[in-house]
Amino acid sequence: MVPIQRSGEIPSWTGEEIPVPFDVAQEVGRIRRKISEMFESGKGAEDAEKWLQSCYPVEDEATRELVDLIMRQREKNHPVPNESLVVVEGGGGGAIINCCFGHKTNDTLGRVITSILSARFGSSVALQIDPYRIELTLPKALLAEEIEKLIEDLDPDYVQPILEMTLKNTSLLRWKMIHVARKFGALSRDVDYQRVSMAKLLAVFEGTPMYREALREIYHDRLDIERTRMVLVRIRDGSMAMTTSSLSPIGTSGRGGGKDVTSPENADAAVIKLLKNRIMKDRVLLFCVNCKKWKSMRQVERVPDRPECPLCGSRMVAALKPWEEDEIKVVRKRDKKTSDEKRRTKRVFRNANLVLSYGKTAAIALASRGLGPETAARVIGKLQKDEIEFYRDILKAEKEYARTKRFWG
Repeated sequence: MVPIQRSGEIPSWTGEEIPVPFDVAQEVGRIRRKISEMFESGKGAEDAEKWLQSCYPVEDEATRELVDLIMRQREKNHPVPNESLVVVEGGGGGAIINCCFGHKTNDTLGRVITSILSARFGSSVALQIDPYRIELTLPKALLAEEIEKLIEDLDPDYVQPILEMTLKNTSLLRWKMIHVARKFGALSRDVDYQRVSMAKLLAVFEGTPMYREALREIYHDRLDIERTRMVLVRIRDGSMAMTTSSLSPIGTSGRGGGKDVTSPENADAAVIKLLKNRIMKDRVLLFCVNCKKWKSMRQVERVPDRPECPLCGSRMVAALKPWEEDEIKVVRKRDKKTSDEKRRTKRVFRNANLVLSYGKTAAIALASRGLGPETAARVIGKLQKDEIEFYRDILKAEKEYARTKRFWG
């Protein structure tokens, strides 16, 4: 035996909960509705407690707790969520969707909603569910009415396609794929789950029987696609109502069944902002390849939209890395150049051509880590519709460079 030198991590979970079925959660909704109706008709807490204990084997303390919760909900003029009323609450940097659908249906609906929201925001959306509510932690404020409309507009036929796309970005599919791959003998049982890249797993196993088995197990064990479709159909045809509210006693009384984070397929908006700020503060070495006399070191944010040589007026200006002074010497060399020097000279001219064609946009790409003229040309050539997409492509290229640079000798 060998002692472990590092401290162990604190567990973030204590085992999977036994899921509360849809029908049981609906029955809880009916109990809520009945107690609320009793209060509305003028009856008191004692009457509600007696009714509850006459119909269900509930202990005194639990009875008082439930009746008191519904009483407080009504006293604050909040709607009482029940088996046929979904209440969306907004506030506190998040949203709570009160829905008596059970663990599996709430997990399914929650993942679909977070997928749409994370794509909209370009930022991760945290999801926490229990049998009676879906809790969302949002990167930006969103009105409860906006989430209500999102649910009302959600096409039931899109549930499964959205889920499969969403699961690719979650720890749940990674864990399940490793579990299934171990059963198939494709991965060692000693492999560290936390150190396995989701991208590598998908590259190797996507579309294989192991991948389909992992999805099947998730759909069977954790999710309920058919119930979720049925709920959305009922919301669309009006047989299940929706309304909105501020945060309420019922909404905030939940105990989440574990938090998952759905990340957008693209990078977080916060990461993009940091990347842009870093590049703008980085420096580039501008060099005129026409007269070969002018050069200037400056921060990227100070590069003109259309760089131009102040000596000869040419716009054939290369944007080099600060440490590429030697490339300037090679371009200026008048003696016969070696094949390597010719290659390096051609690379500088390729750089200048990009700046000539795309101006400061090219300088930004060329100032990024690991992006030479060829990679920068591919990034710029995509002609992304907005700035965020452009920086996402830069980030992707930087990550690829970081991953492969050790092989470049």
